[in-house]
Amino acid sequence: MRFWHRMLDGLAATGVDIGDAVQRLRASGDGEHVARDAGTVGERAVAEALRAVSDAGPLLLLVDDLDTSRHRELAAQLLDFAEGQPSTCRTVVRTRHGSSLGLAHLVSSGRLVVLSALDLALGVTEARELAGLLAPSLPADGRDAMVDVCAGWVTALVAALRVVASDPDEDPTAWLLGGGLDPLLDDELDNLGIEEAGLLRATCVLDVLSPEICDALRGRGDSHLLLGRLDASQTMLMRQRGQGATFRVHPLFAGYLRRRLQLVGPTALADAHRRAADWFVAHGDVERAIGHQLEAGDITAAMETLARHLRPLLDAGRADLVRTWYGATGGPLVDQRHRHLLGAAWAEVMAGNAPGAEQQLHLVLDSIDELSRDDASHPAEASDAGPAALVPEESGYDWLVAEAALLRGLLEGWRGYPARSRESVERARRHYGDAWERMAHQACAFQLVRSLLWSGRTLEAKTLLTTAAQRPQTKDYYRQVAIPSLRALVAAQEGRAHRSLALARQAKLAMERVGPLGRFDGCDAQLAEATAAVDLDQPDSAVLAADAVVERAVEHGHVTYHVLGLLCLAGTRGARADFSGAGLLLEEARGLLRSHAPGSDLTSRVDLAELILHLQAGEQQRARAVATRLPECFEKDLALLRLRRRHPAEVGPQRRLQPQLPRQMVDQRLLVAASLLVVRPAEAHAHLLAAAEMAYELGLHRALVGWPEELHVAAEEVARHHASEAMTRLLWVARAPRPGPAQPVATLSTGDHGLLAALATTTSNAALADELGISINTVKTRLRRLYAKLDVHGRDEAVRQARETGILR
Repeated sequence: MRFWHRMLDGLAATGVDIGDAVQRLRASGDGEHVARDAGTVGERAVAEALRAVSDAGPLLLLVDDLDTSRHRELAAQLLDFAEGQPSTCRTVVRTRHGSSLGLAHLVSSGRLVVLSALDLALGVTEARELAGLLAPSLPADGRDAMVDVCAGWVTALVAALRVVASDPDEDPTAWLLGGGLDPLLDDELDNLGIEEAGLLRATCVLDVLSPEICDALRGRGDSHLLLGRLDASQTMLMRQRGQGATFRVHPLFAGYLRRRLQLVGPTALADAHRRAADWFVAHGDVERAIGHQLEAGDITAAMETLARHLRPLLDAGRADLVRTWYGATGGPLVDQRHRHLLGAAWAEVMAGNAPGAEQQLHLVLDSIDELSRDDASHPAEASDAGPAALVPEESGYDWLVAEAALLRGLLEGWRGYPARSRESVERARRHYGDAWERMAHQACAFQLVRSLLWSGRTLEAKTLLTTAAQRPQTKDYYRQVAIPSLRALVAAQEGRAHRSLALARQAKLAMERVGPLGRFDGCDAQLAEATAAVDLDQPDSAVLAADAVVERAVEHGHVTYHVLGLLCLAGTRGARADFSGAGLLLEEARGLLRSHAPGSDLTSRVDLAELILHLQAGEQQRARAVATRLPECFEKDLALLRLRRRHPAEVGPQRRLQPQLPRQMVDQRLLVAASLLVVRPAEAHAHLLAAAEMAYELGLHRALVGWPEELHVAAEEVARHHASEAMTRLLWVARAPRPGPAQPVATLSTGDHGLLAALATTTSNAALADELGISINTVKTRLRRLYAKLDVHGRDEAVRQARETGILR
């Protein structure tokens, strides 16, 4: 009966009206062992408890650490109570001895929660609910921090809440971490056997306990028996789900044990960390080993371990963790300095931190200068250099120069200079030669492919990519993600829109499966998707893909991807005949290059995009002015021939064009057809039909957009005469009325919606930057893009239009 007396007392303490239920319950229990059946008394207790909670409003009842093997009758009575409790009441039973059968309907209804030995922790939702009920004045962030520290331990949570109730100025989280529960934990430890307590003390630096590592740290072979006894006897040790005989000590108990270990001697805790680190090094768990070495203060040992395992850690996408370790050194890097400088630079690149990578590159270059001064036999051309090898057996001046060259190539591409990127990467490749077994060798090739594609050199990129794909040693990540992504971009630039979309989707699915390696993985596939969607006359899909590229580029300051994403967005505006909006996006791209990459070869990509827009809009004078600025290329020659005064008898220049890509072949056939319309119409129709069939098969559904009206008239005749589905589709796209600026609801990205929501509640760019956690410059860039999408000129107009169209409510 003591349980039910305590429950009723607890209900009364929270303000529930229990009347004289306690007195009635005590009276019913008098002489229980002689005069009454114990089951009847239990029924009366359940009835009294149910009567008390029937009109009490929302209640969460917690029963902590119920031993169902010793108190079977009480467990049955609790189930009767849960069965009859009102819908506003929920019961949580915490037990390490399993639960009775027949509870499915109570558990599924949410009225009963049973926590077993495998999940012996109060859920976050229930813990926050309990904290909110017992300490309503505690701020939400303080409440959440306390719940996280308690990690589901009900006793700790209740004790911390009592501290808050007695002293509102007390920080419950600091109280818990500072040893507030030590008296309780002293009792917990004293109740254990000597051997069990010794095991916990010896292994208190570990996050996860297994028999093997416990044996190693203790120097004995009976840890599996002791862990089994601890698992059965107390709640501070919890078995890990799905990990065999592995256990986790509650964090608060582990902290208590570490404080106790520090009392043994000034080096006791550090020695325990060193022993754990040695075991993890021997068993290949590098991350845990370095963590323990740093906890022990052995920076030299941690850096030596890191130097031996830099490449696999970075190859596994652990750049953020490597950056954290380097940040924990607190001073100049020890031993193998050159390798660590490269590792730090490589980690910054993979983490998407260009300024940090630039800073590390300067340190690498200084290191190269030091080596060149030490060894006069090496020329001092080391100033052209960048990252990557990170394999213990590789060292020396030439290796360092090649690594620096690759790092510089990555950063030059980042800063908006594809041509410079190509030169630096080629320098690194000359050092590597034909080697292909390392990630760095392959990174060189794929960065070179990327730089070629950024510069519009599609065929060279395709050849190099084909060679890389045929090598059997190519790493799985590159084979599954990078190669399909770059093939998709190659296909998009060639004009193979259908193939490009298929490859882009394949790459995105593979990335979801294996995870990204760097911050910009996926940008190539999204650029390909956007380009192909424009060709297929699907501008809404193109906007979503291009927006994702621009947002990622803005977030990390990648100028090249930012410019290419803006060009794709300008193409979508052109597809909607919103030429003024497209012009604004092109001007934004030019401004970005002027401020961040003056003299970049990306300027010619912007000029080419502007030329295409002028041709589509029928603005011949502007198109001619832009064409003359372009370097010598097929597109320039094609445009000048389209814009010159036609000489009916002169088709030689058109035929002498040398197209290399399917897109160019379609354009040349259309140009020849336009030139022959007057003098040889039958031949012109044949070229027109061939161009239409090729364009339709490739997915170039906008191939006729921007061509003269007389070519469209001839295309209608060809479509009727040959019943050409391809020509009909191309004509429909070319002559369909363009809707102008698209409705913003269909084209705004998730980031745009968040920006609009924040825009409606802030009054300045500084406040907006603070709320979104980004820089003011990034805010300004994103606002310009948002205003262009909405076709508005300021903050108030953007918010008003968003509300009128239903984006904001």
